[in-house]
Amino acid sequence: MFDRYLLEDDTFANVEVDGEVVGWKIGARIGYYRGLGLSMIELSLTVDGSPVPAESIRLQLHGADYRLTEIEDVLDDRWGFSETVTLFVEQPGGLTPGEHEIGFEQSLRISYLAVPSVNRVSRRLALA
Repeated sequence: MFDRYLLEDDTFANVEVDGEVVGWKIGARIGYYRGLGLSMIELSLTVDGSPVPAESIRLQLHGADYRLTEIEDVLDDRWGFSETVTLFVEQPGGLTPGEHEIGFEQSLRISYLAVPSVNRVSRRLALA
């Protein structure tokens, strides 16, 4: 239902540190109206049809920086419905300028559902 709101297109950009491009980022929202604790969320990204390794993705929320592979153990932080997280992908040199197909999937373990709620979106975005 909220899939069209999952990615914030205008946040898609390469990230530069000390004059060197170290990766890229995009803003994301949760597709569940109540929000969830981070330990109840699984995320994945693809770029131009290729999966991004989970070890390369960091989720930034409330001033904290979590590796995607660590969020299953985060019991004291919650991603609220109206909040944007930044997904940062460590990729030396970042992405080339031009259009890229960005895929985002979240699998949410909601207490009263027998199976995870899966939300997906794929967008063609331009990188300046």
